Amino acid sequence: MATTVDIQVPNQGVQASDWKEIFLGNDGNPKLFVHSTEPVAIANNLIVIALTLATIVAIMYLIMASWTLVTSGGDAEKYGKAKTGILNSVIGIVIIVSMWALIAAIRALARGMIG
Repeated sequence: MATTVDIQVPNQGVQASDWKEIFLGNDGNPKLFVHSTEPVAIANNLIVIALTLATIVAIMYLIMASWTLVTSGGDAEKYGKAKTGILNSVIGIVIIVSMWALIAAIRALARGMIG
């Protein structure tokens, strides 16, 4: 579970040395949500929320398509739609996982550049 720490951001903006404090907790582990009014922190939070919702939707779509497959009862049309739905949801999940990995890599790269 990610921990968050409220950080007071000075009015003149965040200096490069402050980014490490904003995106890392006291223990040095990255935080999922960042409490800051900086545009980068707000964008981070929006991306995390969007990817979380996309993950939930893709998994629900996979469950619904799987249920349609199980209850198709030999109907070729339902079977085809369910098979396509499962394939589409698996592709969506792969894309979402790739985006999570890309964001984690960008964060790691940013931490390396900053401190």
